[in-house]
Amino acid sequence: MHQEGFIFVSYSQIAVFDRALERPFNEWTEKHVIQGFSWRPENVAFATVEEGGQHVVEVAIDFDQREPSRDVVRIIDVPFEVPNGGDIEIASISDGLPLNMQPGSYQLRFEYCKPTEARPPKIRFQFKRDDKPVFAVVRTDADRVLAGSLILTASPA
Repeated sequence: MHQEGFIFVSYSQIAVFDRALERPFNEWTEKHVIQGFSWRPENVAFATVEEGGQHVVEVAIDFDQREPSRDVVRIIDVPFEVPNGGDIEIASISDGLPLNMQPGSYQLRFEYCKPTEARPPKIRFQFKRDDKPVFAVVRTDADRVLAGSLILTASPA
C-alpha cells in the first residue's frame, strides 16, 4: 500500500499512534528533542525541521526499504505495534491522516526532506513488518548531536 497526502504540522512534531489513545501526543524532554523522537509503545512523535506549515506526507506499507535520496536530512527507525483492528493515525496537533493496517509488529522508518522552491517539506513513513524491530538514528542533520544512549520512554502530554 502506498498513500500520499498533506498534513499541517504544528509545534515541530508529527506523531504516529493507535487511534484509541486518549492522549496521543508525548511530553518532550531536551534529550528527546536532540535525538529527534519521543517514543512510547503505542505512539511515536518525530521532530520536524520546520516549526509548522503544510508538509507532504507519504506512507509506504510492506515495501522494500529504498535507498534514501541525498535530500533526506533525517532518518529514524523505531519499533511500532499496530493494534488489533489496525486503526492508527499520522497527525500533528492540528491535522491528521487516519490509516487502517494489518495488526502486528513493524519497523517504522521516518524520513524528512527539507522544502525546496518547488515543493513543501516532505515526510516519508515506511512500515515494514518485522518481528524484531530496532531503534536507530540513521541520519541526522547538523543541529543534532547525540551523546549517550537513546531515551526509549516518554509520558503522555
